[in-house]
Amino acid sequence: MLNSNGIPSKLTIWGFDYNDSLWSLFYLALKTPIKSVKYDNKECYFLNSSIARNSYMEKDTGLILKAIDGQIEDANGNKTDVIVEYNYEFGNVDENIFNEPNIGDYKIQENN
Repeated sequence: MLNSNGIPSKLTIWGFDYNDSLWSLFYLALKTPIKSVKYDNKECYFLNSSIARNSYMEKDTGLILKAIDGQIEDANGNKTDVIVEYNYEFGNVDENIFNEPNIGDYKIQENN
């Protein structure tokens, strides 16, 4: 489950929604500075590009932990960064959502 605090993010499916040419992706990769940093006591890559602005990607999983996902502007023209912190939970799917319905009350009709 992904909890991005209700803010839609282009980084939710990071990189897969960027549909430019292979050359543009290569050029973007060349221009993206990557640093090794610690964030939230985890070893991360810090990425800063036009797509991954100030993003922290966990080294072990490749999951984005935090990102600045644009800016909002108030009525006075003051700009504030939209900071999204992602929380991932694994292994907690309720198995009841996979139960098959009871089809014993239905009758099969054959078309002749």
